[in-house]
Amino acid sequence: MNIALVTVFHDPEGKSIELFKEHKKELEQIYSKLFIAISEETSRRLIKEIEKSKFNVKVIPKKGVANARREALKFAFWGISDFYHYCDFDRILTWVKCYPKELREIVEDIPTYDYLILGRTEKAKNSHPIEWIETEKITNHIFSLELGKEVDITAGSCAFSHGSAKFINRYSKAVMTDVEWQ
Repeated sequence: MNIALVTVFHDPEGKSIELFKEHKKELEQIYSKLFIAISEETSRRLIKEIEKSKFNVKVIPKKGVANARREALKFAFWGISDFYHYCDFDRILTWVKCYPKELREIVEDIPTYDYLILGRTEKAKNSHPIEWIETEKITNHIFSLELGKEVDITAGSCAFSHGSAKFINRYSKAVMTDVEWQ
């Protein structure tokens, strides 16, 4: 099975350059294809560094995360994959740095699902600013009640089959994609 990483990023200061350089090889080994949509306001140095890797890069206007996610998914379609793992770039870098074995195991498990919400541990959730924690608690709670099981939909990570990706690509129009893509 080929599993593509689909991600987005906005980093005007280039704060993630060193972290990316340290872990790009691991990402290149975990995924068969890599696609990133980067805002045009992102550091030129960081964009150049990513372009030197195996990532397929698309520079896009900064129009919000939902637009960026849709652009990244459309971009990923040119390299048709069986499955896609969408994950915010800062999260995937932290994941591969701190828990590479866990990431590999999860990616290997993706083909057993048509759609999978990839939430965070409590420790990971609590590493964010209190404003994010409290806001995300509300969204996650409401969605969990509707779904009938506890989920972390605000994590910025999910995996899906090519068929599900086509459906998302065709119908995604919401201002926020966290809940819409579920």
